[in-house]
Amino acid sequence: MGRTKNEVYGFVGWIMTFVIYIAWFLWAFLPESTLRSYGIEYYPNKWWAISIPLYIMLLYFFACLVYQGVNLFMNHSPDSFTTIYDEYSQEPQIRERSEKEGEDNIPPISDLPIELVNRLLYLDSLEN
Repeated sequence: MGRTKNEVYGFVGWIMTFVIYIAWFLWAFLPESTLRSYGIEYYPNKWWAISIPLYIMLLYFFACLVYQGVNLFMNHSPDSFTTIYDEYSQEPQIRERSEKEGEDNIPPISDLPIELVNRLLYLDSLEN
């Protein structure tokens, strides 16, 4: 019962994340003289230590905004008839209760008519 390929790749990715973070942390916060004393001569400008994480955060924020915008664009308007009924709508079935069925049985799944929902949400609360 050995390790699967996905487990090994996940573990290596997890370890590499820590190694990359420590390398970035050392590069960003150690002075240049200390890096040179360890023999590290070639490295990017320290400006990139701030700009790359900032670009990644801005890209994530922009992706969230685009995702929300695409979802809003793909929806039907609120007054569209397709927001109430579509090809998958199921009308509630009225059926007679048999002797075997008790009071606690769950009725078959169906969509509630919008008139019933509006009456229960708005009209009953106005009357009280």
